[in-house]
Amino acid sequence: MPVRKLKPVILIRLIVLMTLLLPVGLASGEQGSRTAQSPEERTGIEAATNTIALSVISARDEPLHDNPDGSQGITQGTPITEYQFMINIDNTGDPLDETGCNPYLEDGVTRNPDYPDNCNLPGIRTVPAWAPIYIQGDETLLNSTATLTLPDGKYLISVTADGFKLDGVHFSVPTDDGEGDGVATLEVGMHPFPLPPASMVIQVFEDSQMTNGQFDAGSENGLAGFRASINDIAGEITTDLYGNPLCTTYITDPDTGEMIVDVLGTGCYSDADGLITIPNIGPIRYDVLIFPPAGETWIQTTTLEGSHGWDTWLQEGGTGLDNEFLIAAEPAPWTLFGFVRPTQPPPDWTGTGSITGVIMGAATYIPSEGGLPYQGGTWAGYNGSKLHRPIANPWLSLNDLQRGDVSVWVGQGNADGSFEITGVPDGNYFLCYWDENQHYILDFVQVTVSNGEATDIDVRMLTGWFTEMYGTVFHDFNSNGKQDPGEPGVPNYTVVLKDRDNTEIDRMSILSTTDTSGAYELEKGYPMGSWMILEAYSDLYHTTGITYQTLNMTSEVTLLGPIVDIGVLPVLGQPVRVDLGVHPYDLSENGGNAGTVIYDTVRAEDEARY
Repeated sequence: MPVRKLKPVILIRLIVLMTLLLPVGLASGEQGSRTAQSPEERTGIEAATNTIALSVISARDEPLHDNPDGSQGITQGTPITEYQFMINIDNTGDPLDETGCNPYLEDGVTRNPDYPDNCNLPGIRTVPAWAPIYIQGDETLLNSTATLTLPDGKYLISVTADGFKLDGVHFSVPTDDGEGDGVATLEVGMHPFPLPPASMVIQVFEDSQMTNGQFDAGSENGLAGFRASINDIAGEITTDLYGNPLCTTYITDPDTGEMIVDVLGTGCYSDADGLITIPNIGPIRYDVLIFPPAGETWIQTTTLEGSHGWDTWLQEGGTGLDNEFLIAAEPAPWTLFGFVRPTQPPPDWTGTGSITGVIMGAATYIPSEGGLPYQGGTWAGYNGSKLHRPIANPWLSLNDLQRGDVSVWVGQGNADGSFEITGVPDGNYFLCYWDENQHYILDFVQVTVSNGEATDIDVRMLTGWFTEMYGTVFHDFNSNGKQDPGEPGVPNYTVVLKDRDNTEIDRMSILSTTDTSGAYELEKGYPMGSWMILEAYSDLYHTTGITYQTLNMTSEVTLLGPIVDIGVLPVLGQPVRVDLGVHPYDLSENGGNAGTVIYDTVRAEDEARY
């Protein structure tokens, strides 16, 4: 390979600040109205102040950093003298302040009319969708000697500077002034460009001891020869940050110190331990897919949130190892993929018993009330479940508890969800079952076969990961909001699931276009557990009305009117049908002005100017 000098990579990221919230005790727009605490009330703060100064420094040594004077190399702690800052009010609430958090008044019966808006607990109060800006400016307005005095409250200061990654700190005032001079100095360390690349580490294993959708370290073996594919929202990523194929390896020239290509990557495959390491990639949320060797049949058992892909978040310099959990006291890969292959029982596994049953998809309602008891381990036998439909051709793995929990049979059930495993010897077994698409949460049950007889486990339930939204967009000739006989569907009509601020989410099913019959389906609506928007809009039609029905509704409901945005509360495992009646605009009318603004995407391997 020819020697190639690799230029430092500058990673450019647009970072959206998370929603911040008003100071404790302040309603929106009421800055500084809370009574300040006395020094005695501020436990551990001997001298406090509301006046702040700001020190901005380099957070690390970086020999490749370009300094304003043209020199290279910056050391940790070097002052950054030119910057811009923004101070947002933190209105997330206070986890220690339960003021106003009783939903009833003193009589315990009358509803508190202000609840939950007057409750400061972040998990209860209404969270604003934006964070007010208190002040913004540059280094001339706030620095080590130019100070600002703020009202009591919680804040976030964010700082940007050329050649550095955006950074900031949360702070509250009053706060300890440290030096006793009446000024508290905030220090913001910023990471200089170029930022270090990240690595991803993936563990591929045979989920056979026992089959449970998890990596049982020490008993389950890695699988070699499996290929990794990493994707962002625009599709598959095939090159590293230096423009070479993924999994290219590099060496350092001992004479010049330059990095040169050692072995050009030809794909990223698991080694004998089932590990795949993908170095030199950028910070982003990746969707990772794993493909078995050509010609081999393997069925995936693991899922992060209901799909074959595994979401993997990487920061600059990330190792790909889990930041929270350890295996044998050592860091382990965050990204996990377990597989089993269809297996027939061993030759000495002879018996006359059998295991039969039916695998059904169920909707489980929390809080649970009425309905069927959940038949499975995931929801611990809650009541309130309702059968939805059979799991077509479910996969099952039978693990023999007398043989060290090893899987002895892996196979599929029938289209109606039924299955039968024959020739089972007497003994205790662990039966795991799941759907191939992994839209439902894997579950399992312990089974005992005795006296060579049939053991019927009856109906076993699987709970869906997602909110399934489906329906029809139709020509509503009589404008009654219902699809009557003779009213055809409208093809090529777009239905979109959006966040509550009307922005598009980037998870699972977010858009569906109706087919020739007018039918649409969002089979994997992300269960945010917060209100979202189901949007159906066209420049050619106005809505006459909608008809909707959830699985636990005994009858459908029709609403009339020009409804374009529908408020929905996606809950895990719940389906809903929404039919939309539309009518073409007359020649003398139009739908007014409407549109959507989205951010363009900068691919991780591309320079932003391209």
